[in-house]
Amino acid sequence: MTSTRTNLYTFGCSYTVESNKHGGKEYYWPKWPKLLSQHLGMEYKNFGVGGAGNDQIFYHAVNEIVHNHNDIDTVAILWSAMWRFWVYGKNFNPTNPNEYLDYGVYTHLLKEFEYPNQATKFQINCFLKNITTLQKLCDDYNIKLLQWCGTGLLEYAPPQHKPNYSIMEQFEEELEKYDIDDTNIIGWPFVPELGGMTFWDINKDMTISEEDSHPNAKGHELIARYFYENTKCESKG
Repeated sequence: MTSTRTNLYTFGCSYTVESNKHGGKEYYWPKWPKLLSQHLGMEYKNFGVGGAGNDQIFYHAVNEIVHNHNDIDTVAILWSAMWRFWVYGKNFNPTNPNEYLDYGVYTHLLKEFEYPNQATKFQINCFLKNITTLQKLCDDYNIKLLQWCGTGLLEYAPPQHKPNYSIMEQFEEELEKYDIDDTNIIGWPFVPELGGMTFWDINKDMTISEEDSHPNAKGHELIARYFYENTKCESKG
């Protein structure tokens, strides 16, 4: 099959979806995937899903890359918070269990862990492994991979999930075990205490309201611009 490689593929949570509705209201500004495609002069396909956690984002990206790599020039991923899960095709956020799966399902799935420390470490390792896997996959297919994080990566841990030592310390400890090329990752490692940065950290006047953290028009323009500027970075490899 002849490679066309003309498209931008985008992935993320509700910060990435192109729906005009948030909180019962409608907003008609262009979203960052469309804006980024215009910067790059490409067509685009957006796979953002409201409420998606990082494992769902990862699996969707892997499936699309493997099956459509001849169509893809660039992949841009706006990661979400680490506490969201994708369980049997359903989104689950233990910080707000009534909106997703029953909290008992979550604790049952983690019953083999010494809770919460091993569970937290497991989540961190999954996230870091997913990033290295995507980097390897895109390298193999010669696809440009751009990454940033929209929400606070380690924010919103429910009280039942607070480890005996800080999540940030665990993240820093696990991060040392991975060789991640951060050339095309904006604000890596996404944690301010470790010198990282997310959209959440710089979103002053760029969200719909104080109660709604979704990007407003300025926010989407900023995300698109940050991704576009990152396309000019050369990989360390």
